[in-house]
Amino acid sequence: MKFYNFELGSMGVNAYLIFPKDSNEAILIDAPEGAGDAIPKFLEKHDRKLSAILLTHGHFDHVWDCAELKDKTGAQIYAHAETKPFVEVEGAQSYFGFGDMRSFAIDKFLVDGQILKFSDLELECLYAPGHCAGSMMFYSKDKKKLFVGDVIFCNSIGRHDLPTGSFGVLQKSIRTKIYTLPDDVEIFPGHGPETSVGGEKSSNPFVTA
Repeated sequence: MKFYNFELGSMGVNAYLIFPKDSNEAILIDAPEGAGDAIPKFLEKHDRKLSAILLTHGHFDHVWDCAELKDKTGAQIYAHAETKPFVEVEGAQSYFGFGDMRSFAIDKFLVDGQILKFSDLELECLYAPGHCAGSMMFYSKDKKKLFVGDVIFCNSIGRHDLPTGSFGVLQKSIRTKIYTLPDDVEIFPGHGPETSVGGEKSSNPFVTA
């Protein structure tokens, strides 16, 4: 597979566009502000069709352009069921202190351990709450790549002081779902530079191995 990182929106969200082999489809992980313009242009240039948008969680900065992208591309939106209150209710983001955004429906609900297949690409869904309810990571075992949203960052972790967040739950998610993977698995977070499982186990000051 090939994948491309788009750093978008005022909060610098990493959106990851994945191109499976032997296919003309594309998979997008998260859809921040600006994705509705940047992604279709990039897909047209590479003659690809967006078939799925996988959401790591429902915070506004990661989902702002989901509705627009769905309108433009027809892509289906995948997320954990606990993401529904964040994105399907008009004005819900205001309750979480994030301002208004256009609501949208989730097409397919994800569960922990589920395997998604797109041509040669297989992604395992790993439920990892703590940053917020419904937080989901996507793991390519054969490519040793883990897309984590805001669960963990390079030498840092996601916020846990927002509604539905919990430091204890986040610690457990990191220790049981990330630190149990091979040390050479690359971690691609929702903000900031990439890191690795081994690197975080040895140097993350917030959650020790």
